[in-house]
Amino acid sequence: GRVARAAGDAAEARIERVFMIAYGRRPALAETREALAGLRDLEAAWRRHLTTAPSPGPAGETREADVRRRALQSFCLAVLNSPELLYID
Repeated sequence: GRVARAAGDAAEARIERVFMIAYGRRPALAETREALAGLRDLEAAWRRHLTTAPSPGPAGETREADVRRRALQSFCLAVLNSPELLYID
């Protein structure tokens, strides 16, 4: 997707890109550490899930690429649901 194309394969660059798109700022060091741990956890969860379920990812995509894509999508959804984006009038 958009983040992967713009940021490349490095997890730190992807996290920074997500923060820039969602929040208009770079993540603090603590946020980067937490996001990296979260992204690793999401990758592990998708890896476990995809060993028991067929991977309907794009044709020609490797299992690991599918895992990374799904984990990044899940991370993006978590960011979009974060309290920082909650608007109360």
